[in-house]
Amino acid sequence: MGKRRRTRVFAGVGAVLASLVVLTTVVLTRADRHPEPGTLMVVSVTATAMTALKPDMPLRPAPVPSAIAKLPKPTLTADTGCRIGRGSAELPAVPAAVSRRVDEAWDRLERWLSGHAPKSAKALPPAASPAAIAKLQKDIGVPLPPELVASLERHDGSGPVELLPSYTPASADGIAYDAKMMCDIMAGLANESAGYWWDGQVVPFAVDGAGSLLVLDQRPGHGGQVGEHHEDGELEFGGRPTSLTDLLEQTATALETGRPLRDFLPNAEKGELDWVFIR
Repeated sequence: MGKRRRTRVFAGVGAVLASLVVLTTVVLTRADRHPEPGTLMVVSVTATAMTALKPDMPLRPAPVPSAIAKLPKPTLTADTGCRIGRGSAELPAVPAAVSRRVDEAWDRLERWLSGHAPKSAKALPPAASPAAIAKLQKDIGVPLPPELVASLERHDGSGPVELLPSYTPASADGIAYDAKMMCDIMAGLANESAGYWWDGQVVPFAVDGAGSLLVLDQRPGHGGQVGEHHEDGELEFGGRPTSLTDLLEQTATALETGRPLRDFLPNAEKGELDWVFIR
């Protein structure tokens, strides 16, 4: 996607520069039969090169490009799914079963952190307020999955703690920031990127600090599935926990058993949680 777009831009700039060179040559050649010596040398060399290419071709002024100063952006015709600022301020009801599973997963995470990585345990932020969560949904224009609401009601992200393998759960403000940023980028891309590189109906809930995001797929029929976005690739789904709750539970199990989760092994060093890449 990025390479194709850059190729089109470079080709357009090349055509503009080529037209300007030809136009300058024509003006210098016809403006004065006796130009300055330095100018005569430039004109002579350019004209000779053109004659060598096509001896019988008359020297005509090249058409001036109509948009030299600014190349037009591609027209976005596909629906990006972005509804920034147009969401409902009324949060979805969180079923008791969902809330119970999310709370139990957080209980396990907190218990392990307290016993093995107390610095990380103390660094976890408090719960997000209901007003902050409602504002998040309104800002990103996407109905929040009930399990994300339940998790934010427990902790507003994980602060500086890399709670998930190579990822840090984001706060309500962080989620809103990332969602808006991605939709701003989509506004300037060709329509081939919609639903492929990004879709405004996925919720970015965790970051890795290197341009990648974990997302919850809120497109109709996708059921909040966990996916991954890489800056130079496409949205990827499959081979991951099917939900945020599953991801929290699997992370807790990895911490409790010391077994790897998706090629990362949990490690506690100097009172802080760390993940070691093992492949």
